[in-house]
Amino acid sequence: MCGICGYALTENLNGFDEHLIRKMVNTLSHRGPDGHGNYLRPHVAFGHSRLSIIDIEGGAQPMFSEDESIALTFNGEIYNYKELKADLASRGHKFLTESDTEVIIHLYQEHGDQFLEKLNGMFAIGLWDERRQQLLLARDRVGEKPLYYSHVRGQIVFASELKAIRHAPHLNLRVDTRALDNYLAYGYVPSPDSIYDAIKKLPQAHYLTWKGGVIRINRYWEPSGIAKFDSFEDALGQFQELLDNSIRIRLRSDVPVGAFLSGGTDSSLIVARANEFYSGSLQTFTIGFDEKDFDESKEAELTAQHFGTRHISRQVESMDLSILPDLVRQYDEPFADPSAVPTYYVTREASLQLKVCLSGDGADELFGGYPQYQLEPFEKVFLKMPGLIRRALLRLPAMIMPQHMRGKGWIDRMMVDGAVRYQQKIGVFSSTERRELFRESYGDCVDFDASLLEPYFRNAESEIENRQAADRNTYLADDILVKVDRSSMAHSMEVRTPYLDHRLVEFATALPMRYKIAGAEQKRILRAALKPLVPADVLRRSKRGFGLPLREWFRGEHRGFVAERLLQRDNKIFEFIEPEPVSRLITNHNRGHRDFSDRIWALIWLQEWFEQFA
Repeated sequence: MCGICGYALTENLNGFDEHLIRKMVNTLSHRGPDGHGNYLRPHVAFGHSRLSIIDIEGGAQPMFSEDESIALTFNGEIYNYKELKADLASRGHKFLTESDTEVIIHLYQEHGDQFLEKLNGMFAIGLWDERRQQLLLARDRVGEKPLYYSHVRGQIVFASELKAIRHAPHLNLRVDTRALDNYLAYGYVPSPDSIYDAIKKLPQAHYLTWKGGVIRINRYWEPSGIAKFDSFEDALGQFQELLDNSIRIRLRSDVPVGAFLSGGTDSSLIVARANEFYSGSLQTFTIGFDEKDFDESKEAELTAQHFGTRHISRQVESMDLSILPDLVRQYDEPFADPSAVPTYYVTREASLQLKVCLSGDGADELFGGYPQYQLEPFEKVFLKMPGLIRRALLRLPAMIMPQHMRGKGWIDRMMVDGAVRYQQKIGVFSSTERRELFRESYGDCVDFDASLLEPYFRNAESEIENRQAADRNTYLADDILVKVDRSSMAHSMEVRTPYLDHRLVEFATALPMRYKIAGAEQKRILRAALKPLVPADVLRRSKRGFGLPLREWFRGEHRGFVAERLLQRDNKIFEFIEPEPVSRLITNHNRGHRDFSDRIWALIWLQEWFEQFA
């Protein structure tokens, strides 16, 4: 796991030199403290900070082809590198190292730009082809590894994190108001935008080519959703085979590999199977919190005892908000998911013991684990009414109910359909709230149509499938995986996610909904796979949130913190946002009728971001 950066120019420009690339690499040192390297030519430069996992001695980067016509800087892991290497060797390719990095170079020599289709892994890649005078940037299929770039006047700069690109000269770091609106709507800045006009994210499953100052962006993969299942038992057998293979290849490493264990279904299944395949005693890790609603350490210890793993449990005495400035620096962009705080603590403690950990991320999005999927059939009863009648019934209550009254959010959602309704369910501020929040001069940036989600709500047959497709393509990549990457990389740690093997993603996309959710049972196929492996009480454990008790904190012990951060009239967020709606929001939350803590947290993070970066 590493940090990568670089640039390509059409002409010599002041400031683009060895000092710049070293500065960018140093900024990414937390992603790879084990070694630094760079590649410098008149119009091209690559940088790399390395976290040594595979071929510790021979895998230094940037790496080159035998004739040095190809240079590569790479962040991630290619799990099927051994199979690819054997195939390439049979075609006459000679290897000098045991690293997965060298496999990418030979694969590109053999297949050109189509080499990405052969990779099974998580990756962000920068590859320079001297003969073609072409830069290729690529990102893995589901977006586990980040890649930012700026393309201005034909020059391109790229890096694993925004903070490295900020060093580039001639860059106008102006806030993108459309991205700001999306942040307030969803709690994160969705791809391909970043918070800055001049910087973009390469979307997952895409590659970019730059040649002579011109860029082209192409998608190289999309889950087909085409598969056949004769029965639930047939589907279960396919799932078990795919998961076992995914776990096996993710255990490949030249350093010890452990696993996060929460005690829930997702991580318990990963640990159960990994424990079978790992040579030696598998090390598992969990963390306990004083906040009991978020503490699963006791359940995890019981599960670890059942599997006989070498288990480590750490207790965090006080999970507080003092780390917020550090988090904002690490994330680079506004990010309103409160679980960033406990995730930071988990990865910090685990990094003291392990360099690589397996996790259960992705299972909820793929196999139907969120409450909003299960509740959809109940909403359907009301939604069967014609839209005009439904809105007529709700219009008067919606008009007369104040914002702080309990039930107001549900009434507002039931007045709209499809993507807009789902945005109001899973997002932060609704479009109406954002229009009130923004200063008049920025009001035109508000997206009333939930255009981020709208492409996924065209299946009239299944609202649940629409919701899953939206979460898989937006929330998973731009929230969950961003959180995993930034938290783990802040502590120089690698997290591997077996459920996100692209073959499992394709399998889940094709899986009938009744095999995922059956009545009150969610993640049906995962639970069936786990059932013969664990005691019955593991399957009965209810899903817990992984977040913070913000509602109580903001009304109690952190009430002063909220006032200090958001009620100062000279706050930088008030360049874009009106102070009065913010003050009203806090007052209404403190009245106790309705929980606005998610909105308050989003504004607190935004204010801290403006303080550091605006």
